Amino acid sequence: MRKIIILLFLFIDAFIFSPCLQAQELPRYKSVVNDYAEVLTHNHKLKITKYAQAIYYKTGIEFAVLAVAALDDLTIEQFAEQVYKEWHLGQKDKDNGVLLVIVVADETMWIEAGYGLEDILTEGMRKAILGTTVPFMKNEWYGQAIYRAALHIIDQLSREYAVKISDFPEIEPLTEAGEEDTYKKYLNDGIIILILIIVALFLQKIIRSALPKKQAQYGGFWSDGYRGGFNSSGLHGGFGGLGGLSGRSTGIKRRW
Repeated sequence: MRKIIILLFLFIDAFIFSPCLQAQELPRYKSVVNDYAEVLTHNHKLKITKYAQAIYYKTGIEFAVLAVAALDDLTIEQFAEQVYKEWHLGQKDKDNGVLLVIVVADETMWIEAGYGLEDILTEGMRKAILGTTVPFMKNEWYGQAIYRAALHIIDQLSREYAVKISDFPEIEPLTEAGEEDTYKKYLNDGIIILILIIVALFLQKIIRSALPKKQAQYGGFWSDGYRGGFNSSGLHGGFGGLGGLSGRSTGIKRRW
């Protein structure tokens, strides 16, 4: 009897409750550009479709765009992964598909790429691509942000495979972004500040030697000028920005 009750509960869980717990319904693939949020202009859709079809015919890489207004219970990472698998993007034996997803309500964008492209669309490269969309996303120009990211994705693929796409706009090639780049930026800034401080101290010494002894001892440049600026807004304030190095990494997602 006890086994029958357990089996009954398992049956109820599998066929009644489980469907209620399933993730939200995934959008249907319609074309290269699937704009369910209605943020892309007709011209942008045509251009993205044209460039994506060209890269597909020349390399076999399948690229698609998905824009949705909002998500229910899934994160954009989970959503993008499920859609990528559901749509079967790319060639099965090469896993060379790319999916660009944007969720307007969350102001997030994600690039999902198959394992066959992980050496081309690396995490650092995807960060760099998403970084180019920040000015547009901040101004809620979502269609322009999608178009910009799509151009850089296709440009990176065409450069790697050495193919030419007709009427493709000329854009500057990107370099990979990452925490190391941020560290180098702060390091360079710190070196510049240090050089300026050394120069200032050297000039102070020259000025003090040129001043009358009494004025150099009790006032002038050191007490009224440089010391106050140094403590309040110089070394302490400037290097305080290094705290940003411990901030959240965007990974291959960008939120504004």
